[in-house]
Amino acid sequence: MREDTALEDVPRGGPRVVIDWTGEFAAIAGFGNVPSFRVWNLRTGRPGSSIQRSKLIRGSSISLSPGGGRVVFTTEDYVGHVSDTATGTELFELEKPIGGRRNGSWIQSCVVTTDGRQIVGQGADGGVNFWNAVDGRLIVAHPSHRSN
Repeated sequence: MREDTALEDVPRGGPRVVIDWTGEFAAIAGFGNVPSFRVWNLRTGRPGSSIQRSKLIRGSSISLSPGGGRVVFTTEDYVGHVSDTATGTELFELEKPIGGRRNGSWIQSCVVTTDGRQIVGQGADGGVNFWNAVDGRLIVAHPSHRSN
């Protein structure tokens, strides 16, 4: 981004934080009255659609796909979501692993692999799961080895 280019429509109210960036795109979250985040094109300073989620919290994980076309994020109910950054439309939820907790995928943090083909997520129980980034299907689940 050029130094004289300002980002348009940064979320207002409450703290704001840069969550992820790909070099060309950045996700910035705002936690005001309606928690939301938006993805910006850093070359032009123009935003994509705002994604507002009532269950988005400060501890939510947000990760951009290479090229910034999709964003993966978690919500307070530990469900993983994938949305289109241009329209804000939710494309799908990540498939719940067998034995997943709270009727969700039990995902606290997530990242899209550099080739954009998989999503890797870790749950609060220490388990690690891999999903197909195209359709959200669970590829493999590695349960935690912690003793309860």
